[in-house]
Amino acid sequence: MTEDEKSILDRKLQSLADRISSKPQITVTWFRPDQKKTGGAYVTTTGQLKKLDDYAGTLIMMGGERIVIENILDIQ
Repeated sequence: MTEDEKSILDRKLQSLADRISSKPQITVTWFRPDQKKTGGAYVTTTGQLKKLDDYAGTLIMMGGERIVIENILDIQ
């Protein structure tokens, strides 16, 4: 990611942090590493955001899925 893209993503994450109590509906495009071998796949997840865990560096969705913030490409 370029510095501009990182900056835009940081602003989107801050906006989500400000609205976390409303459990916003989001679509996240991110890289899911393969657990068994090198590589992985880009996936898109849509759902309600439950929590933004700054300590663990993850987004936690209402369904329980955890998305590592450093693997995120875009948030809608």
